[in-house]
Amino acid sequence: MLAIPLLLLLPFLWNNETLLLSRSELGTDYVAMHLPNTLFLQRAWIETGRLPTWRPETMSGIPIVGNPSYLIAYPPYLLTLVLPATWALNLLFALHIGLAGAGIYAFTRIRLAFSGLGAFSSAIAYMLAPKLLAHVSGGQLGVVIVLAWLPWVLLALDRALVNLSPIWGWLAGLLFGLSFVAHPPMVFISFIVLIAYALYLVIRHRPAAFSSLRRSLLVRRTFATGLAAAIGFLLSAGAHLAPMLELIPYLNRSDLSLADSAAYALPPSLLALFLAIPSVPFPEWIVYIGIGIFIFASHAIFRDQVWGKAFWLTLGIVSVLFALGTSTPLFAWAFRVVPGFEFLRVPSRSWFFVSLILGIFCGAGVQGFVRGGRGFRAAAALGLFLLIVSAFAISRPQNPWQWAALAAAAVSGATILILSQVGWTPKSRNRVGLAIGFALILELSAVGWSFWQPGKSPPGPEWLDQLSVTGTERVYTEGRLSPYATENAGMWIVEGIDPVQLKHYVFYMEAATNCRPQVYSISVPGFVASAEAAAACPDRQVDSYLLGLLGVRLAITSEEQEGP
Repeated sequence: MLAIPLLLLLPFLWNNETLLLSRSELGTDYVAMHLPNTLFLQRAWIETGRLPTWRPETMSGIPIVGNPSYLIAYPPYLLTLVLPATWALNLLFALHIGLAGAGIYAFTRIRLAFSGLGAFSSAIAYMLAPKLLAHVSGGQLGVVIVLAWLPWVLLALDRALVNLSPIWGWLAGLLFGLSFVAHPPMVFISFIVLIAYALYLVIRHRPAAFSSLRRSLLVRRTFATGLAAAIGFLLSAGAHLAPMLELIPYLNRSDLSLADSAAYALPPSLLALFLAIPSVPFPEWIVYIGIGIFIFASHAIFRDQVWGKAFWLTLGIVSVLFALGTSTPLFAWAFRVVPGFEFLRVPSRSWFFVSLILGIFCGAGVQGFVRGGRGFRAAAALGLFLLIVSAFAISRPQNPWQWAALAAAAVSGATILILSQVGWTPKSRNRVGLAIGFALILELSAVGWSFWQPGKSPPGPEWLDQLSVTGTERVYTEGRLSPYATENAGMWIVEGIDPVQLKHYVFYMEAATNCRPQVYSISVPGFVASAEAAAACPDRQVDSYLLGLLGVRLAITSEEQEGP
């Protein structure tokens, strides 16, 4: 399973200087956060022999412990301390894509009793889901880590409930804690899904242990399993959870409005493009599911028996409604009623659960398709053909890679439709399964490469070498320098990019720049040097006195400033 993402990302693993960048101009967390953060931690480790708990060079100092942008509490991330930063980050992406595939393979084999081919098809559909690969291009390592562990947590939770096993409960808590330290907001949404799955399993499919044990023993086993899960969670996440809870009251994120929380919700009109190759690979708005996945998932939904079909379909519908943000009442209701939702942003990420469910149904569809000996009836095949042609007609490729993705999707769809009409014998099932697997991998890999591209470390501006700032003297650059450039230059700055922001410092910088954006931003100040910033804050003016109190020796701005 791991061989597929390793081969797919081989150009990024060939040497230690290649960055995994997006083909769009929307930026990436790879360069904005993870690479500079990793370089800082590497430097601190080499100089002091220990991991730092505070970073003084950015935003006049930010916490590291309890900050999910710094993955120091996630054990596999420690690879970055012994390997070159870019190579280690690329390897982590590849390993976790493979981990996601192995997890859904294990879950579908054990819980859903899929055949090897069906489980393998589910693994391909989930780990190479366009939504997941788009977030890889966005450099969102924490999100990818959570999605990699999600099927493993589902499996451990399932085994814990079926057998009332403290060992499985402990493992479920341990794996859930590993996810938590990587991206708490994504884990919070996953927790809601896990609770829903647990309730469905206990109520609809009453495990044998619940009926075979005496009431007193049932209570003790249930308590022991829950306690073991809590211990496992605290063991893997406790070192991150305690400082994070201490930080929360002081964070800017604790004051999110409904509009801030609903940022980047899916526009309802985008749902019509679920079979169109994305022309602008903005990760949060990717709804493309893949032609092959759509065909086989549809086959399973309408023709095959799948364990928990009603649950998966209900979860998928709820996930779509939630992804639409305030376009439906669901998100606003959750924001106001469910504790913890007021800290969440980007509802469109619930589409990941749609990808998970489609992966499950895709595997079931492939399994039923191959076992049946013949695929779709002529009318169904004709309908699918017309739908695929319509999807291609509304696709608007903008570059050769998107054209390649469109061609791969056409090959995938044509292969499946041809196989559905020729019929085959039991002896030829392996060859049919191989053809289907190749078609799925080809299509989804091409989509991934339409999202990302290899690149070199971005150079800083020429004037950066001319600055005569030394020691702990700080610089204000109006967001003109990337975090990677300032980290390479060893520059101490008063701005920065990080979701963890101390609210009082944000208020201070708003006063120091005379700019108070009305929306939440992960950057401080809440703008960058651009035309959009000028429109948002037309009267911005640096307050030399306030910046001076922060130790700023040099301010680089786009307009003339008053004062010394």
